[in-house]
Amino acid sequence: MLTNYFKDFEKNFIKKSLKSSKSTHEKSATRKTGIQKNASTQIDIDKIKGSLSRIIPGKFAIDAVRPISASGFSPEGADLIIYFDYCKDILELFNGAVPQELVHGTISIIQNLDKKGLSEVLNRVAGVKKINFFASNEETSQPAIPAFIITGESSIPLPELKNDMINYYMSNNIDFSHEVDVLMVLNKGLLIKNWREKRSFIALETGKDTMMWFYILLNEYLDIEKSRALDMRKYIKNETIYPEY
Repeated sequence: MLTNYFKDFEKNFIKKSLKSSKSTHEKSATRKTGIQKNASTQIDIDKIKGSLSRIIPGKFAIDAVRPISASGFSPEGADLIIYFDYCKDILELFNGAVPQELVHGTISIIQNLDKKGLSEVLNRVAGVKKINFFASNEETSQPAIPAFIITGESSIPLPELKNDMINYYMSNNIDFSHEVDVLMVLNKGLLIKNWREKRSFIALETGKDTMMWFYILLNEYLDIEKSRALDMRKYIKNETIYPEY
């Protein structure tokens, strides 16, 4: 059932485009044969948002917005945020941001993952996960927001990608709670954070089943219950004394 559903799922949000280095003759031959041997994969963020919104639990929404803490810290870095759909006007209530208590996951998208891009996207993820460090003492005790990376393609083999990721975290002294939880290379495989050990990841070559297993892992993270509800009083910064009778 799931296998059939996800068989061509990524076709809803990716497109193939010829690399600019191709000659005119090669481009002409490709148009005639329909075969794109050196085509690059491009992920459409709006379309992947629409595709994921149809299969995540109905109590959640997904959008290109930023999280915000009660202290006012609102980091950039994530392309999409998955959050509890508290009410219809939740974004209007918080000026287009989502209170961190409602955020259940972040998604960062990189089109073609190379070594430079890996460092950049891991830095983006760590920046968003630091939102707890800029929160109140009570908020810092909460688990870091789960972070997911999606890339359309990568020339780096999964074992090497795993080692590069660990080396980046060690050389930059990144706190283990700020590490990415799941990295997906479409139609290739997954890198999954091993919570049993620090600085540990599991690389799986899942091939054509990659999107299906990413979805399963994503939903397992979304199923984790938050231990604290939204307290709107903490988001009011101006102290006003009202007449009391």
